[in-house]
Amino acid sequence: MNIPWKIGPEPDQVISYGDSVDQIIDLYQGDGPLITLIHGGYWRPVHTREHMRALAGKLVTHGFKVANIEYRRDPGNPEKLLNDVNQALEKLTDSIALIGFSVGGQIALISKSKAHKLILLAPITDLQRTKDEHLGEGAVDIFFGNRELSPFDPMLKKYEQHLYLIHGDADDRVLPMRRPAGPFRQRVSPGGAEAGALRPARLGGGVSAGCGLARLRSQRPRRHRRPLHHPRRGSRLRRHPPGERHLPRRRLPR
Repeated sequence: MNIPWKIGPEPDQVISYGDSVDQIIDLYQGDGPLITLIHGGYWRPVHTREHMRALAGKLVTHGFKVANIEYRRDPGNPEKLLNDVNQALEKLTDSIALIGFSVGGQIALISKSKAHKLILLAPITDLQRTKDEHLGEGAVDIFFGNRELSPFDPMLKKYEQHLYLIHGDADDRVLPMRRPAGPFRQRVSPGGAEAGALRPARLGGGVSAGCGLARLRSQRPRRHRRPLHHPRRGSRLRRHPPGERHLPRRRLPR
């Protein structure tokens, strides 16, 4: 079988947080703060933390320590998965950010993470919609069965962390979040999502805290900077020949 993703480097260390072979965490050493990763895969065991190793390796090159969580997936028992992730997060309390991909984004959103920032890459944010539209070949029905979805649905929760949602508008497997009621701004990238490299000194800002996904607010747009030599209100702008520099008027001594 051809693997459609790039396999990243092996971890520097693997630790356990339980007795199962799936209750483990890959650790990558770095000089900066800790970032935690949660992989996706529509709750299917065939998809593992290997999906996130390339991202882990990239983050290490930018000065981060990285923890990459594995967890158990038992159809009909979503509590087991959530308990695994929360148990792993108890060993990673110094993590400054939690990055979840696809289902990993859904898990990050409903977890008990104490990280200040949640970075969600093509996350599943609406379980009921995912079920109704039979996405992932009926992944919600297969994993949750007849269980009540509300305890596991990110749309029904409020958040104190800063949220970053990154999703390409051409994704037809995990649909981008619908535009909710209330104030909401988002940026989409045709055919995919673009994001700059994460650096320890620049991991700031984000979406307003203390809100739910149903009323998600993004940060205010940046104001345009004034020109260096902007005329005062009521004054006239003196025109200069092309190429001549506009110098401030010098004040003559009295």
